[in-house]
Amino acid sequence: MSNSPLRIAHVDDDDDLRTLVRVALECTGDCAVASCASGDEALATIPAFQPDVILVDLLMPGMDGLQVVRALGEHMALDEVSIVFATGSVDEDRLEAMRAVGATILPKPFDALALAGRLRQLRGR
Repeated sequence: MSNSPLRIAHVDDDDDLRTLVRVALECTGDCAVASCASGDEALATIPAFQPDVILVDLLMPGMDGLQVVRALGEHMALDEVSIVFATGSVDEDRLEAMRAVGATILPKPFDALALAGRLRQLRGR
């Protein structure tokens, strides 16, 4: 088990949710967080941040979460990064597409205060 902060990249177009998640992760989870409001911002930020976990909203304007993850895979190695999609979608085709990229699915709404523990458990930390 590592004592270093868990590095989490969070991509969501909802400003309030991004703020809530960042504060919860930093204050309760000893996490370093890079918050991105769009797919374009994620592509510009995440490769240099080198996250342990990418938490990405599935449904966003512009690039959706699947497109973001696929584009990130062209700019960085994702084999050691845990991908987590936050979604309220129950569409079976979308769920299958998320699983196909090796992602964990986090149903919305989720408990932001329990999120750090859940992501650490996912990473085995």
